[in-house]
Amino acid sequence: MSSTGDIPAAMLWVRKLDERLPLQENETALKEIYLHGGSSYFDEPMQTDEYNRLCRSDRHFPYAGAWGADGFEFDASGDPAGGEPDEEKIDLILHTRYSLPVMHSHRFTELFYAYSGGGRLFVGSKTLDLSPGDLCFVAPNTEHALSSTEDDSLIVRIRLGQYYTESSFLRKFEGRYVLRDFFRRILYGQSPSPYLLFRTAREDGQPDIWFQAKIASIYWEANGKLTAYREFMELELRELLINIVRWFELTAVVSDPVSDRQNDIIAALLSYLSVNFAHATLKETAEFFSYNEAYISRMIKRYTGKSFKALLTEIQMTRAKELIEEGRMTMAQISREVGCCDESHFNHKFKEQFGMSPKQFRSMGRNSPNIT
Repeated sequence: MSSTGDIPAAMLWVRKLDERLPLQENETALKEIYLHGGSSYFDEPMQTDEYNRLCRSDRHFPYAGAWGADGFEFDASGDPAGGEPDEEKIDLILHTRYSLPVMHSHRFTELFYAYSGGGRLFVGSKTLDLSPGDLCFVAPNTEHALSSTEDDSLIVRIRLGQYYTESSFLRKFEGRYVLRDFFRRILYGQSPSPYLLFRTAREDGQPDIWFQAKIASIYWEANGKLTAYREFMELELRELLINIVRWFELTAVVSDPVSDRQNDIIAALLSYLSVNFAHATLKETAEFFSYNEAYISRMIKRYTGKSFKALLTEIQMTRAKELIEEGRMTMAQISREVGCCDESHFNHKFKEQFGMSPKQFRSMGRNSPNIT
């Protein structure tokens, strides 16, 4: 057995990040700008041309490294460089404290985790304050910037290719396809909400030590680059995302499409309908969430583009399609399972949804095993 003196330093530090991590040279230079008359530059996001004007007018800005020194290597497209395919990329850095919030975008989903301290994240036209323990997904091709002006703010940034976003996160929503598709539209940049926020802190507001340890482990693997470090990073990241799905899916926070407010019940609402689709009604759903029916209807329309009735029918018929594909139940049993009063009603709704009767769909499935 080796003594600790024989173990690489990265292995000894793998379980934590040092909250007292000293400011680096470029961070100290940026802090000087912040403290001596430049604090307004950190309050609001700026565009690249504005930052370039600052650099030309004040020699301190190029020295400070502002937003170019954020730890990623960039290719000509503005995305992290590297030999692996885009969809398989995983890049991780510790955000530069006191860096100027210059708006930029890239092809990847980016995760921001507030290990300690906090920051202000500008995403598209939305602004949100990150607190310790917050984990925020920002959609690809969405302009964003982060302002962090505290010495103890340690914010880890992870850029995630589509393969890992899909396989390690979205595919874990088994049986809750409406919630999965809602999150997918956000993370593929197809939703009015440009971000997806999970608050993983404990009830006392302190970060959960398990999440801190997992993020720290991924960080030190990325920096230590020991044997098989990328595989280790992938495993740790998968475990972290699985636990987000297990414990925090119902508390997801998204932005309101038409205001600066945040919505913290839409994920729970969609999950509720995914489970109770067979008997849910608008009235019962509104009563369960202690809102009026009109508000629930507007919320569903705003976030899914569908009426309550259309969304519920879609969930019911998608589940019916899955049961037909499984082939273990009769049509009458499936009809009752998805909440239809009789087979005739079921046949009508299924044909309206998929353009064919349930029996036609079952017949096609027997002749074509790859039907979807």
